[in-house]
Amino acid sequence: MNEYFEENKRSLIILAVMLFLLAAVVFFVLVRPLVKDYKAEQNRIEQLKNEIELLEAQIENLQDSSGEVDLKQLMLENKIPRERELDEYILALQQLELHTESRIDSIEFAYDSSFDVDEEETDQSEGEEAEETDPEAELESELEGGDADEEESEDADEETDVSIDPQLLNEKPEQLQVLTVKIEALSPDFDKFIELLKIIESQDRISIVTSLRFTKPTEQDLYFSDNPSDLIPFEAELTTFYFAD
Repeated sequence: MNEYFEENKRSLIILAVMLFLLAAVVFFVLVRPLVKDYKAEQNRIEQLKNEIELLEAQIENLQDSSGEVDLKQLMLENKIPRERELDEYILALQQLELHTESRIDSIEFAYDSSFDVDEEETDQSEGEEAEETDPEAELESELEGGDADEEESEDADEETDVSIDPQLLNEKPEQLQVLTVKIEALSPDFDKFIELLKIIESQDRISIVTSLRFTKPTEQDLYFSDNPSDLIPFEAELTTFYFAD
């Protein structure tokens, strides 16, 4: 028996090596891809489980955050309130005097429902003035010269009422109402003037400075005047909005 193994030892070794190689080929060709696919499938299952847990947590958060939705709605109403809230808006503007050391001398306002009425009254008043014009008075006014015309134009500018841009009225949504506020104010210097405008536009309620006129002191006023002053008088028109159900 031993002689048989010794005679066929080389053949047995070759056979064993061939079996080993065959097993290796089977492993790398068939088993290893299956193992890789199995591990990949396990990883995918784990990812799906994690996504399911995350979605369940989000659903629970949404169910528990019903009060947060109301809070966001309240924040939206602070940006654009559901009522005009004119008194509150004017009071907020007046409180800005303390922050910027400015002084608001006058506040005028106009809103959608009063715009048409104001326009009709203006047309009627212009018609009445045209009817009551006396030719002799016109001749006298022409003889007064350019100075009188300039004074009249300045007075007309001072008496101009605040109005709403008709284009803005045409383009806005039906339920969105426009409120325009005109203020005449005085700031101690240019920096405080800019700060006041920035604070107005950064309020919780949307406010846009749509028109601005101001007078900045010249170098002659600052350095060669007997009473130099940094005061900035200005007029500004602010546009804000509110919903009308």
